[in-house]
Amino acid sequence: MSNIVSALISKIFGSKSARDIKEITPLLEKAKIEFEKIQGISNDELRAYTTNFRSQIQNHIKEVSSEIAEIKLRIENDVDMEMSEKVALYVQSDIPEIPELYLMLNMLAYKGELEKTASFKDKARSQPDNINAGLLTYPTLMSADILIHKAVKVPVGKDQEQ
Repeated sequence: MSNIVSALISKIFGSKSARDIKEITPLLEKAKIEFEKIQGISNDELRAYTTNFRSQIQNHIKEVSSEIAEIKLRIENDVDMEMSEKVALYVQSDIPEIPELYLMLNMLAYKGELEKTASFKDKARSQPDNINAGLLTYPTLMSADILIHKAVKVPVGKDQEQ
């Protein structure tokens, strides 16, 4: 009986391999188009794109860093000095130990556990075509950010509650 049901399901929906091929074919077509575009780019053009991209990133980092400095000044002006000495605002990418710890924590994190997080489930439901490793491992980045500073108290937003 089981073989008959299995055969019927395969007849209606196709085999798992056929479904997998059907799902991956559009991605392969997109990759083929992008690959063809890249083949037409000379090394000089590629270097120019890379240089331009790096410049854009550096400008963005400078903008964000100045915004952080502005926020810190506002905090120091609005809050008594005792409290402002307890506040540390920084650019996460300026502290290399954070991504290092993030990498180590990711080596220990199980995919199944990461998929259980509320933030991942919400985003996966609302954006099913945009599920990537960054989204999946974001909780380990937050953990690295907290652990690296040996935080005793951590404010938790509504979106971070489990």
